[in-house]
Amino acid sequence: MSISRIDLGPGGTEYRGTFVTFDFPHTEERPAQITLRFSLTHDEPIEQLILGYNLEMVPIFLQFKAHDDLALPVDKVDGAAVIDWFDRCVLEFTRTYLDMQFNP
Repeated sequence: MSISRIDLGPGGTEYRGTFVTFDFPHTEERPAQITLRFSLTHDEPIEQLILGYNLEMVPIFLQFKAHDDLALPVDKVDGAAVIDWFDRCVLEFTRTYLDMQFNP
């Protein structure tokens, strides 16, 4: 597993934010390459923060939730909502990870 952080900014890049990526390489126990990315971005007028969850799996041999977003107003970030969303995403990933290992 590797963890990387990328900060994107101006310089012609339209998509700005912070990304934390977890890479899980293919192994005998885990027959797929998995990339899990959490992101923190904002909308164009910078009125909402957008938390993102993206899960990629190659090859795909089971159904899983690949994407989820949580948008929050910049001036009223609800910490409890962020924690709840993050917990749901981590549980979803854990289910998918374990399903993959026990899927015939």
